[in-house]
Amino acid sequence: MPSSEIILRGLSKIANEYAIYATIWHILIFIFINLLFSKWRPDKRTAAILITAPMISVSIFAFISGNLFNSLTFFVFSVILIITGLKLPNEKINIKININFIIGILMIIFGWVYPHFLEKSSLINYLYSAPTGLIPCPTLSIVIGFALLFNRFESKAWPLILSVISLFYGLFGIFRLKVMLDAGLLFGALFLLISVLFINEEKKRGA
Repeated sequence: MPSSEIILRGLSKIANEYAIYATIWHILIFIFINLLFSKWRPDKRTAAILITAPMISVSIFAFISGNLFNSLTFFVFSVILIITGLKLPNEKINIKININFIIGILMIIFGWVYPHFLEKSSLINYLYSAPTGLIPCPTLSIVIGFALLFNRFESKAWPLILSVISLFYGLFGIFRLKVMLDAGLLFGALFLLISVLFINEEKKRGA
C-alpha cells in the first residue's frame, strides 16, 4: 500500500483537479433533496441505487488517479450495495422525523461541506465544490446521511454493508492518514451500525 503522503497527495489532486465534477454532484444532490422535500418518494430499490451512485463515482476517480485499492474497494462495495438494494421490498421509502432523521441531516451537511483537501478555498467554495463524489470520506458521509434519512430502508443487510466500508475508511483516515476530520464519518458509521443492531434487538425482544 502507498505511504500516507502519497495517498494524501492523490486525494488532494482529485479534489482540486476535478472540482467541477464535485460541483455537478452538489447540484444533483440538491435536486434530489428538493424532490424529497416536494413529497417525492422513490421505492426502496430505486433509492438504494441512486444513493450508491456517488460511490461508483469515487471508484472511477480513484482509478483515474492510480489509486487501485480505493477504486476496487468502492467498485466492489457499490456492486454489493446495488445487488442488496435490488432485494429490498418494492415499496416507497419511509421518512420519519426521529433521531435517524436528525443524524442523517447532519451527515449530509458534513459530507456536503467537507472542509479538507481543497487548496486556497473559502467557505463559499466548500458549499459547492467540497469533494463529494470524488473521495471516500465526504461521499460515504452523504450516503450514510441518506440511508438514515430513509430509516435505513428498514433493512438490516444494506446498512450493515455500508457500515463496514464506512468504519474502515473512518478509522483509516484518522489513524493512518491523520485526518482527524474523518471522525465525522466514523461517528456516522458507528451510529448507523448501532442503530441497526439496537433496532433488531428491540424487535427480537418484542417478538
